[in-house]
Amino acid sequence: MTTSTIESVIKQALKTFSFTNKDTLENFNKNFSKLLSQVSNISSEDIHFENYLLTQQVREIKRYRSDKVSNSIKVDVYHINRAPVTYIQIFENELVTLGVFVIREGHKLPLHNHPLMHGIIKVLAGTLKISSYSVLDPNNTGNTDEGGGTNVHQFDIPGLGMVPIPCYKEMSSTQGSDFQTQTDSHPTSYCPHSILSYLESPNVFLASSHPPLLLSSEDNAKYLTPRARNLHEISCVNGPAAFLDVIGPPYKPVTLQDCTYFEDVGELSADNKSIRMLHRISCPSYFYTDEEKYKGPPINV
Repeated sequence: MTTSTIESVIKQALKTFSFTNKDTLENFNKNFSKLLSQVSNISSEDIHFENYLLTQQVREIKRYRSDKVSNSIKVDVYHINRAPVTYIQIFENELVTLGVFVIREGHKLPLHNHPLMHGIIKVLAGTLKISSYSVLDPNNTGNTDEGGGTNVHQFDIPGLGMVPIPCYKEMSSTQGSDFQTQTDSHPTSYCPHSILSYLESPNVFLASSHPPLLLSSEDNAKYLTPRARNLHEISCVNGPAAFLDVIGPPYKPVTLQDCTYFEDVGELSADNKSIRMLHRISCPSYFYTDEEKYKGPPINV
């Protein structure tokens, strides 16, 4: 039996994210690069994506019930407004999750993180704008006080008052990372949980913002790593959009590896507008999803 394109991607993702400390970074990078290449070649036809989902505002739901009077099956039809975002889960286990996000016109995925994860995005339809941030590393400090600790400055943030924010340096792994061609050598097994310290710190922390990316289905897949561009906001441009999302490992609810949301509350200094202050928030009320069943080729892994 011929293996479908999407099944080949899943098999390569499982091979990539089954990384252990016994493996080498070289092997991980080789596998990740191959996965990135395979995802770049995915099209909407490969997963039988239905374009009507891009513009559908109302969906029809049928529920079947037994009518004892007529001794027959009755059908109740309900019409429900679609959510701003629809998710189609293709595959998930403890190593990786693959799915499709459909973002309807005028909506977005709010700024969120991917703790200790690698992620790959391939646009299937429409145009996306991706605004990414790399968290500044509290363990790579350049400014310390006399006792050897991190300098902490107070900033007056509207709505939050005076907030203490440590001054960090960027993580060295973000230098030169363009999110497009390079593979950042930081598989999850080698990433210390200390890179999640921003989740345990005060609600405001520093991150380096990257120039927004505009992506269409003609572009290759793009990626994020546990260190570089790990936080991002995704919005559609001039109409709805859909993209394939590959994440390894999956989120872990009610842990530090759960999905957390943020807002950009401004620049740290007028002299360096790319260093931003991010504020941890609850999931925005405008963001919620509904689901559709995967109708693509069978997955046998």
